[in-house]
Amino acid sequence: MVILKRGQIVSIIPVGDSVIITPRRLELDEARREIRKLLKASCLSEEDLLKGLQEEREKLYQKIMAKRIVRVFLDSNVILSGLFSDKGARAPFSTY
Repeated sequence: MVILKRGQIVSIIPVGDSVIITPRRLELDEARREIRKLLKASCLSEEDLLKGLQEEREKLYQKIMAKRIVRVFLDSNVILSGLFSDKGARAPFSTY
């Protein structure tokens, strides 16, 4: 027999003139339990896992960003106006 707690999420299954009410296990809770089991079985600490995630994130970032080429083109009028203006460079169409 299962005791339901106040606020617990349930599944309601109609069966003829009756209903079956069962506690619903949330996917996130299920994932947490699975991660705990894996950590325990592998003898890794949470810190080790987070450190490994950070390393993997950095590798992925380097892989993605290494392929990007950034080109910046500046108009000489914009550069010069920034040097001589107390408000900085302005594009001809901007409104301040």
